[in-house]
Amino acid sequence: MSYIKPALMLAAVAGWGRALTFIDKDAGYFYLKRQMWNALLWGAGLVAVALWLLIPFFWVGLFLAIPIAMGPMLGYAVYRNGEVPEDKRWRFSIMSLRGKYEEMQQDRATRRAPVTMVNSDGVNVPPPGKDDPLATAHDAFAELMQTAVSRHVERIEMAVNSQKSVTTLEVDGVKYPYQALEPAVAVSVIDYLKQFAGLDVSDRRKTQRGKVRFEGEDEVGRHQLDVSTSGSTRGLSMAMMLDAKKAEPLNLPELGMTDKQLESVANVREMVGKVAIVTGPPKSGVSTTLLALLGAHDPYTQSIVTLEEEVETELEGVTHFALDPGADGKAKSEKLAGILRRDPNVVMLSQVADVHTPKVLVAGNEHALIYFGLKLDDTTTAIKGWVRAVGDVSDAAESLGAVVSQRLVRKLCTTCRVPYQPDASSLRKLNLSPDRVGQLYKQSGKVVVKEKQETCPACGGIGYRGRVGVYEVLVFDEQARRLLSQSDLEGLRTYFSKQRVMRLDQAALAKVVDGTTSIQEVTRVLSGNKSKSAKGSKTSKSSSTSAKKTSKKPANPA
Repeated sequence: MSYIKPALMLAAVAGWGRALTFIDKDAGYFYLKRQMWNALLWGAGLVAVALWLLIPFFWVGLFLAIPIAMGPMLGYAVYRNGEVPEDKRWRFSIMSLRGKYEEMQQDRATRRAPVTMVNSDGVNVPPPGKDDPLATAHDAFAELMQTAVSRHVERIEMAVNSQKSVTTLEVDGVKYPYQALEPAVAVSVIDYLKQFAGLDVSDRRKTQRGKVRFEGEDEVGRHQLDVSTSGSTRGLSMAMMLDAKKAEPLNLPELGMTDKQLESVANVREMVGKVAIVTGPPKSGVSTTLLALLGAHDPYTQSIVTLEEEVETELEGVTHFALDPGADGKAKSEKLAGILRRDPNVVMLSQVADVHTPKVLVAGNEHALIYFGLKLDDTTTAIKGWVRAVGDVSDAAESLGAVVSQRLVRKLCTTCRVPYQPDASSLRKLNLSPDRVGQLYKQSGKVVVKEKQETCPACGGIGYRGRVGVYEVLVFDEQARRLLSQSDLEGLRTYFSKQRVMRLDQAALAKVVDGTTSIQEVTRVLSGNKSKSAKGSKTSKSSSTSAKKTSKKPANPA
C-alpha cells in the first residue's frame, strides 16, 4: 500500500476545504448569493473526489479532479469582480503575486522580530526581512532592548573598535556587562540607530544627538531612546538613555528625607537673600533634588528662574535659561548677574559653577533664595569650598542659608529580599544598638517557586529595584553663621550635633533598619564615594571598614 497517495489526497482535500471556507466568508461579507455558490462548490468538490477514488489510475483521477474542483472557484472569482467595487477586486498577475509574497515575507519578519521601530510620525516601521543586510543589526538591537526594558535599564553604553566591542547596562546607577557583540554587528547597530535618529551615518567623528522610538510586544510597550554618538581614531561609541523623560522630578516627600529634614527644608524656603547649597558626587541625584526643591514653591505667586547648562526638564510656571554651549566663566557671570537684576524670588543654578559664580551670588543678591548645585562629597567639603570661592569668610557665612548633602542608595527588591538576624558585634561596629534593631534584610535575587529557586521576576535577579536618597540637612541660623565666620568648623560640627542633626551615614543606616536597603549597599555607596577632602568630617568610619568586608559585586542582569 502506498503511503504517499493517501497523504497527498488528504492535503488536497484540506486545501480545498480551506479555500471553500474563505469563499464562504467572502460571499457572506459582500452578499453574493452565498448559498448558491456554496452548493456549486460543494457539489463540484464531491464529484472531483468521487472521480478520483473511482478511476483506477490515481494520477489520472488527480488530473481530472483538479479542474472539476477549481472550475467553480474561478467562476466565483470572475462573478465576484463584477459585483464588488474596483478597489476590492481580486487581481491575478505576476506583480500581484510578487506583492503577496513580499507581504508574507514582511509578516514573517514582523512575527520573528519582537521589536519594531517607530518613525517620527509615530508609525511603526516593519523590520527588515530575513535576507536584508540590516536584519542582523535589527535583531541584535531588539534583543538588547528586550533585556534593557525587562531589567529596568536607565542607560546603555556601547563602544567598539576593530578588535572588540563592549556594551554595558546601567541599572540604578550600577553598570553591568552585556553579552559581547561582534565588532561588525556593533557598528551596524550604531549605524542602524543613527539612521532612525536622523543623524549623519557617514560622519563617525562628530558628536551627534538624536532620538529613537521603538515598540515591543506585550509588556515591552513603546519607549524612547535619547542617543549620543561620537568617534575617534580608537573607535566608535554610543550612549543611549532609555525613557529619560519619564524620570520626572519627584515631590519632596518622595525623595527619601526624614520628617525632620522635610521640616528643615520647609524653613529654608522662607530665607530671603540666602544661598542653599545642594551637594553630592556626580550621579547622586543633585539635579533631581534641586528640581524637587524648586517645585515646592508656588510659581504663580513667586518669580522663579533657573540657569542651567542644559534644560532637561521644564517646570510649569518656571522660567528656564540655558547657557550657550562652551560659555566661559565671564559669560556665565554676566548671565547670572542679569538674572539677579530682575529681582526674582527664587533662582536655581545647576551645573554652572565656576570661580566667579559665588562672588556674584554674594554681591548681587538681596531678594532671592538661591538653590546652588555643587558636585562635592559632603557638607564639610561644600562649606569649605563655598568659603574659599567667596573669598571672605564673613560674607560667605552671612549669605549661607543651608547645605544639603546627599547620596542615592538602591532599594532592596521587596519580592525577593531575605530577612536575617544581624550579629550583635557587627551592629555595634555600625553604632547601632542590638537592643533596638530586630531583623534586617539582604539582597537575594531569587524566589522559590514549587520548591525550586528561580530568578526574581521583579528585579531580574539583581536583588534591588529603584533608588532612594539619603540626606544630611544643615540649616544655618545666626549661631551657626557666627561659628562659620570665626572659621570654627569643629565648633560648627559640635553645634549641629547638639541640635540632633542626622548625619549622612546615620540617615543611610536608618534606611537599613527600616528594611529599605542593605548594609552592603550603604557601605558600597558611602565608602565608594569618599574623597580625601572628606577625611576630616565625622562620617561613619566603622561602616566604611565594614564595606570592605561585606560588599559584593552585583550580579549580571543580562
